Amino acid sequence: MQAQVKELGNYYIGGIQTAFNNLLLELGEVENEEYTHVIDQINFISALLKKSTEYLNRRKVDPEGDPELDSAIEEQIGYVWKLIELMQYGLYEENGELIQLSFNSYDNQARKEYVDEGLWLNMRTGRIYKTKNYRPYRAAKYIKEDNSSFDVLQLKEMYIYPGDQNPRVRWETEAVKGRKLTAKDLAAILAFASRNYADTIKTIKNTIKNPLMDKHPVVLISLHKAYLCGDNLVVEDQLGNKLTLKDIEEQNVSSATNLKAILPSAPEGLALTVMMNNDMQTGLLSAQPMSLITPEKIIRLLY
Repeated sequence: MQAQVKELGNYYIGGIQTAFNNLLLELGEVENEEYTHVIDQINFISALLKKSTEYLNRRKVDPEGDPELDSAIEEQIGYVWKLIELMQYGLYEENGELIQLSFNSYDNQARKEYVDEGLWLNMRTGRIYKTKNYRPYRAAKYIKEDNSSFDVLQLKEMYIYPGDQNPRVRWETEAVKGRKLTAKDLAAILAFASRNYADTIKTIKNTIKNPLMDKHPVVLISLHKAYLCGDNLVVEDQLGNKLTLKDIEEQNVSSATNLKAILPSAPEGLALTVMMNNDMQTGLLSAQPMSLITPEKIIRLLY
């Protein structure tokens, strides 16, 4: 399988190659005959190959037709979007403002790349986007590493990739200005936070039940209560809906542990940026906290 997977790169289908590399990595980490993550990846590959075949056959019949713009299937196959193409299909926004809610760098072994990932809030719409800076192992020393950003970015043009709940965005560096984060900005961020966990969870479940969608969507939630339930931190909204905060195992960070030390039991007026996770073994839908937003500042829990 490793030899065949290597060949996939020769046909410019790097996304499918990455999916099979992920399968090989999961197989290498199996302990005590526990194959949950392996089966999950096989299901993803099966759905990806089926959707890719149907999609490419449609494009073959109508090569001049528009690509699918409400999913990331092109990128999942391995296509690399050009900014001019995104503009051509109307996937851009002018004169927008973004604030970074969280930032993390990690090693993506399946892609053989280091990834710098930022989570950004659109100050106009409240939508959360991702930025990803890929640094292949072989060229990492030649590619500038992204870093945390603490200013509000004012973008002349922002390009939005096809995707699901948290699509990837890009912009030209020379078309960016920055300004200091203000109390008014923080109030706007807090106003965007979900006050009804039940509605948010319903949306999340509809997203993650599709095998090709992001399994760890990011949302912003408002806080009303917080308390410990066993070893886990639990938060509640004003309607009494509960959400367990728990570190995602494959993220290799302990932001939930960091939050326990600073979150008050009466966190009314605060909000959390959280990454959702559905544990296939226990059936628990939980959230890993990424940052805590207060009326005075954004406290990043990943560092």
